[in-house]
Amino acid sequence: MADGVRFDPARKIFTQSFGDRFVVQYTNWRFYDEPDSSLNFQIILHQSGNIEFQYGSMMNPDEPARARGSSATI
Repeated sequence: MADGVRFDPARKIFTQSFGDRFVVQYTNWRFYDEPDSSLNFQIILHQSGNIEFQYGSMMNPDEPARARGSSATI
């Protein structure tokens, strides 16, 4: 998941609780060195202790494989 994702005020984080799970949604984030990238994903924390990652649109016009996780680490 970590590959130089950068926070800035134009990016959004949304949270919502659904009773048995808590969802954190990252919208329009980008790689620190790729201003045209757009990364959208959720982290879901389940009451059971499970953690789920869901990926939406992940785009990086200059390096498409990177948006698919080719250089990511956890």
